[in-house]
Amino acid sequence: MNIETDFLHRVAAFLMVHILYDVPSVSALGVTPDIFVDELRFESNNVIDDLVLMTSQGRFFIQAKHALSLSDCCVSEYSSVLRQFIVQFCSENIKGDRYIIATNSGASPEITKELKNLAEMSRINGTHIIDSPQTDLERDVISKTRSLLEFHFKSVTGEELQKRVLEEIFSKIHVAVIDIEAGKPLEKAVMSLLADKSGMNSDEIWEAMISMCSNGKVILAN
Repeated sequence: MNIETDFLHRVAAFLMVHILYDVPSVSALGVTPDIFVDELRFESNNVIDDLVLMTSQGRFFIQAKHALSLSDCCVSEYSSVLRQFIVQFCSENIKGDRYIIATNSGASPEITKELKNLAEMSRINGTHIIDSPQTDLERDVISKTRSLLEFHFKSVTGEELQKRVLEEIFSKIHVAVIDIEAGKPLEKAVMSLLADKSGMNSDEIWEAMISMCSNGKVILAN
């Protein structure tokens, strides 16, 4: 199993634990106690086919990438992620949808810090951040992200990406830093939760959940 696939399965298992044991929030994904998680779909039929969380406040489309770097190359991994966001938006755009890049702290800081902060600021202070970056680094992140979003929107629709639509798409993007690899603190916290909630061998339960995710499509309803 390659490292990207293992990371995807671990993220899925991490979400399964929260649903099965009624943990009220998944803060890394912005799932707060007032957001009820109804269902987890693994490798769904949606365009963004890694993971989909169905919640009381919309759908969370999750692309899990163990390592991700900022790039404006149209064949880069970052480009591939943004293309899936664009195709999902164009095929079915519903209010409350979130497009989540799940990665770890070893990914490019332009993704884990700059893009994450810019997207959050766009939701808090308005999407004008796209036109008024404050630093050269912010300008670089916005320029490359905008270039790819425009490229993929035109390739999908044959039309230019209007500023209003660009702002809407950008505001839907979230970056989740999830260090769930073997031996990392988050995995240890999950194991502790499993031991406390189940009273069984947490190692065996955790490995079984990861294995379940690796063996095919999983739809888990709460």
